[in-house]
Amino acid sequence: MSVPAAQHACVADPPRLGPRDGVLVEAATRATWLHRRRAGLIIVMGLAAIAIAVFTTAIEVPWPWTDEGATYTALWRDGHQLLVLLRGPDAPLVPYYIIAKGWVSTVQAVWPTVSTLVALRLLSAVAATGTVLVLYTLVARNAGRFAGLLAGLLLISIPGFSRFAQEARGYTLLALAATASWLAWDCWLKPNSDHPVAEDPNAKHRPTRRVLAGLVRVIPYTASIVAVAVIHTFGIFQWPAHALATVSWPRLAHRSRVRSVFALGGIMLVAAVLAAWQVAVSVGHGTGPVAADALQNPTTWQLLEKLRQAISFSGPPLASAVLLGLAVIGGVLAFRGRHAPFSRSLVIWLITPLLLELAAASVRTNLFRIRYWITFLPPLAALAGLGAAAIAAALARVLRARLGRLGRPAVSRWLPRAAAAVVTFTILGAQVAPALPAQADMRAPGGHGQNLAGILAIIARVREANPGIPILIPSPSGAGVLACIDPALRDNPLRHFDPKIPTVFMRPTAKAKVRVALVGESRLLWIYQAPLDAPTTNQVPPALGGLHLEVTSVTKADLGWTALMMERTPTPA
Repeated sequence: MSVPAAQHACVADPPRLGPRDGVLVEAATRATWLHRRRAGLIIVMGLAAIAIAVFTTAIEVPWPWTDEGATYTALWRDGHQLLVLLRGPDAPLVPYYIIAKGWVSTVQAVWPTVSTLVALRLLSAVAATGTVLVLYTLVARNAGRFAGLLAGLLLISIPGFSRFAQEARGYTLLALAATASWLAWDCWLKPNSDHPVAEDPNAKHRPTRRVLAGLVRVIPYTASIVAVAVIHTFGIFQWPAHALATVSWPRLAHRSRVRSVFALGGIMLVAAVLAAWQVAVSVGHGTGPVAADALQNPTTWQLLEKLRQAISFSGPPLASAVLLGLAVIGGVLAFRGRHAPFSRSLVIWLITPLLLELAAASVRTNLFRIRYWITFLPPLAALAGLGAAAIAAALARVLRARLGRLGRPAVSRWLPRAAAAVVTFTILGAQVAPALPAQADMRAPGGHGQNLAGILAIIARVREANPGIPILIPSPSGAGVLACIDPALRDNPLRHFDPKIPTVFMRPTAKAKVRVALVGESRLLWIYQAPLDAPTTNQVPPALGGLHLEVTSVTKADLGWTALMMERTPTPA
């Protein structure tokens, strides 16, 4: 008997579960409400509302940091000028810049008063919300809506994920692409979660219909793995994880396994052809961060500390302990139970790309950055969701068995559900409470590691006393960061925007042109950011040598920002 085509769709409807079918039977399995389509819609809308509320709270407050300044200056270019960056160190980020350019133009057309920086951060928040919803769909499809809901809420609660959801960079887009690729993989490998993996649910359909049904699964999956490789170079590390998860999927006959592996090979071959150019350009030109603060040959302890920071941001170890404990329980389920294959695929998704990223960082140590590891957070949250659901289900099952002896059906039906609900809220509270200080820290003005309040106040006072005074900012990254807040600071005599160069930052202006631009100016303000332990200098910067200037005041602000007020001395007769 053929199976209705509607059952083959990739939807978040939970699989049909028996009351004792595996350790992940939900506490509410017998409650038909969770199985209704309206319930799924309510859960999705509720998760979306919670996610967007959390990710956008105080999104405009933190001062921008260097990478956000790079994104801001990149968007000064138009579409074809962005393609010039493919020849430079920002080649891996060009797809993100193109998406961001279109997003900011659309948002500002609808909301003209929003700043470019906030619009860019909103793109990250929307991508993070999409990641939550896609993760819910993936987990709900395999382990039920209850586990999917917990996975989504736990991902929202992770401070490290919220940090990148409020940053004007493309890392949550990478997380979204990676999570979507795993959902597409799941739909390709298991067109109907009630069917054995290798069984063709369209076997009795006409050949044309079978081909179309196959394309419906293959095309989205191919597009998803192309997207994850194009959106960021590290996305390519999802491919080996997909291959390993396919090869190791249990309960497959030899012929079916061979067929699945060959099909995956064909899909990846097509995807490789489509993504090859962008990946080759990214690898050939991308340099990664050039700052010297990356760890060199990190120890095991430093690695574990970095992983903890990726989860809890600035929070204490307890902020990640609950999540890790739940994830361990979810990982244990990979060895037994109805959902062992799915749990095992989550473990592969968690570990394989992370190990490959660490291997890449061992070769190029400047890549040892937690922002590149963001794709391990969704599977970690999914495993934790499975663990939390298993705890609630186990409690409900024990209470149901004990209360069933009382001969009171209403009590034995509702009390286990209430107990499971209490335990679930307790688990979520234990995860959220220690993370609240870290969530507050990242939303403070200095939450992104930068504080511009002092230097901007100095600039404002100098401008008020000296209208039209030239403000010189020698650092390309410093100029970009300050221009994020005050677009007028883009007018910098020391640097100029050149769309023909393959870097996002402004180009140094020739010394002769600087002299011409400063003719007739009696006062200048020089702004720079020095290391915190650097001595304060009252010397005229070498770039302005020979202009007959003297430093009249030196004012220091937070985090090494310094302002030199200079005046032109009388020229000897």
